[in-house]
Amino acid sequence: MRTLLLTLTVLASTLAQPPQRPPDFDFRFEYGCWRDTLDTFRAEFLRSMEAFAPPVSITLSVPPAMLDRVYQTVSAARFVEYPSTYHEPPTSEIALRFPARYYFLDVRMDGVRHAVTWSEPVAPYTPAGRRLQDMFEKLISIVEALPEVRRMPVPEWECL
Repeated sequence: MRTLLLTLTVLASTLAQPPQRPPDFDFRFEYGCWRDTLDTFRAEFLRSMEAFAPPVSITLSVPPAMLDRVYQTVSAARFVEYPSTYHEPPTSEIALRFPARYYFLDVRMDGVRHAVTWSEPVAPYTPAGRRLQDMFEKLISIVEALPEVRRMPVPEWECL
């Protein structure tokens, strides 16, 4: 009985653990209509200011806890299952948004790279589309919460 209880306790604690970030985990994440970019391969954050203004960049080493959150978010969304260019399937009932949202994520983990681009004026309506958009929105909130990013200038013009 003790062995069974110990086995169940170990199994339960193993299942409750979030996935461990591989040591080679890095990513490049581009988002927004002006294309802000966090590139952990190069330890750089780039903020595009406006259509004709030069971008502003900073050196940015991402803390391990933030890398863990990004990895867990990407894993939970089953990111590697998405095609390199994602589109919602055609339907007669769609909600358009303007301008189209733009997302690009290139991830390296366990020696493998996978990248997904999604840019279209259609609001997601499938479970896969909503899961992908939720992942991108969580990544944006993680990036935008970094103190170094919050101190950067913001464009004068907002996207609609």
